[in-house]
Amino acid sequence: MFQRKVGLLALAAGAILVALMTLLPHPGQEELVRATPPTCLVCGDLGGVDVILNVLLFVPLGVGLGLLGVPWPLAAAAGLGASGLVELLQMKVVAGRDASVSDLITNSAGTILGAVSSRNWRALVLPPARASAALTAVWGLGWLAFATATGAGLHPVPTDATWYGQWAPDLGHLDRFRGTVLSARAGEAPLPPGRWDDTPGWRSRLVRPDFSVTSGIRTGPSPSHLAPIVSVFDADRKEILLLGQWGDDLVYRVRMAPARLRLRNPAVRLPHGLDAPPGSEVRLEGGTRGPRFVIASDGPGGRRTRELAFSPHWTWALVLPYDYALGPEAGALTALWLLALLIPLGWWSSRAGRRGPVVAALLLVAGVAGVRAFLGFESAPAGEWLGAGGGLGLGLLLARAARRVE
Repeated sequence: MFQRKVGLLALAAGAILVALMTLLPHPGQEELVRATPPTCLVCGDLGGVDVILNVLLFVPLGVGLGLLGVPWPLAAAAGLGASGLVELLQMKVVAGRDASVSDLITNSAGTILGAVSSRNWRALVLPPARASAALTAVWGLGWLAFATATGAGLHPVPTDATWYGQWAPDLGHLDRFRGTVLSARAGEAPLPPGRWDDTPGWRSRLVRPDFSVTSGIRTGPSPSHLAPIVSVFDADRKEILLLGQWGDDLVYRVRMAPARLRLRNPAVRLPHGLDAPPGSEVRLEGGTRGPRFVIASDGPGGRRTRELAFSPHWTWALVLPYDYALGPEAGALTALWLLALLIPLGWWSSRAGRRGPVVAALLLVAGVAGVRAFLGFESAPAGEWLGAGGGLGLGLLLARAARRVE
């Protein structure tokens, strides 16, 4: 009876989540939707993000169906039907939302994943010691692999197509900078608007350990969304770098390896970096210095600077469904991400026998300190140790408490 109630609750919550995430209109995105073919499987520059999120979106629906005893083939059919209804509404009723074959496939996969997991929840939540040891190893090594891949991808990655410089461009999918760009440089070289015939030379500049873009501007009204001040795109409309304004914040991002998988590029934000009256002259800088972002502004309010060391645990930032730049809160969000990831490790290691927690602790050290040392990154901040340690400890405590009532 209790399982049925949980199943109904998960089913209702999943349906509400699907409706909220898929049926709210996105005015102004109609042109982008028309440019997206419905038969694409990994659609657009952020197609990898869409695939991952579309799978996860339908997992709660599958969990509810699985807990209600629905076999996975029928759950898959239900997920396909629900996804088909959503796609039809997006095509005919909801403005600014794109429908595609990819959504049908990934939504169905998410439903199957949720249904199969929930129907076998006891094997995952209350496994015997040997299975717990295996789950501890798989989860811990998987975490290490993802962290290493994320950290290894944090370096500028150029494209082969011809590049174009842009000053205060109107790109459609971003806001428009309404100030005036007075100058722009990359290192010692001018960064002019228009086609760059010397694209190979620019590619070599981009991958140097120390690369920065500077710009002199006269400020205008603050944009409500990200507005490029100086940007570089290639002939295939792929973003190479962008120095922009978001409210009164300064934002810098550069194409990195995650873009090859169509994930979101990490960006850095300088709060109040453009907090100046319209018409003020401000000098801006954004770039990388080894394994660090650097961003600065120099205007009427004085000089503001920020440096942010790369973290291999920014995986969460690569799959966000919306534009985001790493601000002062990024450390706390990374700590919460680690806390959530390490709870299962603590749970399963506690059920794996006496050696389980020791193995989990070694995996924690390898993930927080070892991956950084391997990649040549700076030492982990205290927040990452606290997040990972808190997650592992919480998982251990929950497992011990659960054993008392089993």
